[in-house]
Amino acid sequence: MFGKYEKDWYVDKGCQPEQVEITGHPRFDLVKERTPLQQDLIFRKLNFSPAKKTVLVATQPFSEAFYSDVLKTIAKRKDIQLIMKPHPWEIARNRLNDYVSIERAGNHVKLIKRN
Repeated sequence: MFGKYEKDWYVDKGCQPEQVEITGHPRFDLVKERTPLQQDLIFRKLNFSPAKKTVLVATQPFSEAFYSDVLKTIAKRKDIQLIMKPHPWEIARNRLNDYVSIERAGNHVKLIKRN
């Protein structure tokens, strides 16, 4: 809980005061301290050309048919390099069959299977 205002709001909505604790503002410094990956390193690892357009699709665990249709359409384009990054929920439940099938379109399509 960020502060007294939020605690009071939850108590007004029916939470017991002893169940709501003010912990302060969340820390974002760990996010800022992360070193970003170098684009050229990513391209080398994926065996992609920096001269081609590259599309990253980070999915969500809903609308599977939508993502499948969009990814298949992009994968047909040999002038576009496609990176598919499934949601961690999909990875944990091994819901990757459609993505594995789409990856077979060629070397211009890559599936990132880990978080």
